[in-house]
Amino acid sequence: MKVMELLIRHVKVNAKNFHGWTAMDIFYGQEYSPEREILGKILRRARAKSAFCDDSTTTFASYLRKPLSLIERRNNILGISGQDPTQSSRDVLLLVVTLIATSTFQAVLNPPLELWQAVTGLKNN
Repeated sequence: MKVMELLIRHVKVNAKNFHGWTAMDIFYGQEYSPEREILGKILRRARAKSAFCDDSTTTFASYLRKPLSLIERRNNILGISGQDPTQSSRDVLLLVVTLIATSTFQAVLNPPLELWQAVTGLKNN
């Protein structure tokens, strides 16, 4: 806890992680322990806020005026949309696996004519 008290002066306590949570949000999600009470006092003294209890309202126009973050710019360049960039990869993988399974199944049901003739010993005149 001493380290926490020393570090709290040099960090942005209201910064959000990739899930949009602040340090106070993570604190609220912890189970009760004696250290949790001390941590809560340290965060409150540093004026930490919860991202979900933000009193300020953002208008649509001000949201659109905000510059894009590095991750958002990367996603725009790569053509990735949405919150989960791996979703499009999963969709492509599912499509490829489906095509492979379908073509394999079709090949078993309808083998090439030459293979069928070789197995049965029939010749086509």
